[in-house]
Amino acid sequence: MDNKENQTQVHTLLRQLHHELRHVDQISDRDRELLNHLSQHLEAALAQAGQPDEPLSSRLEAAVAELTTTHATIVSLLNQISAALSNMGI
Repeated sequence: MDNKENQTQVHTLLRQLHHELRHVDQISDRDRELLNHLSQHLEAALAQAGQPDEPLSSRLEAAVAELTTTHATIVSLLNQISAALSNMGI
């Protein structure tokens, strides 16, 4: 997959993440804020595609670790986003 395809995939996954956040019943305000903030950083990283952002990947990993037991769908989306960003060199 080339960068354009990866970028399209990340945008699609971000839309799915936003959908999940709107429809998930039991998510703490803190977790919702964390995911919304992370989503904003992901959008910014895509705007600067090709420039590595180590703190972003660390934030993704932290969010995945925190949500693993309670929000499997969100974690799956975050893992897919992380893989696509990695393929893009971000």
